[in-house]
Amino acid sequence: MISYDEINNLGSQDLLINCTPCGMHPNIDESPVKKEDMENFNIAIDTIYNPKETLFLKNAKKLGLTNINGLFMLVGQAIKAQELWNDLTIDEKIISDIYNRVLKLI
Repeated sequence: MISYDEINNLGSQDLLINCTPCGMHPNIDESPVKKEDMENFNIAIDTIYNPKETLFLKNAKKLGLTNINGLFMLVGQAIKAQELWNDLTIDEKIISDIYNRVLKLI
């Protein structure tokens, strides 16, 4: 783990993940990382799913980074919880199906 101030000193990296609530509704104009500090990354993942595209992800998109929000993870966690609570095994294809349905709703 490093501080935000150290991000731009890393050189080329594959992945940058935001696991903070920074950028979550209603604070949608915030990002934990400055756009210029994201330039050396290839992929940006934000665990936030509301809004669907945070400022963090918008900046990543502008820089041409692959960007992914937290909705798929949320759906996957919900499926896993159902499996644990109900002693079930749910086909992994269901995660994608539910994700795609939810994506159409938001």
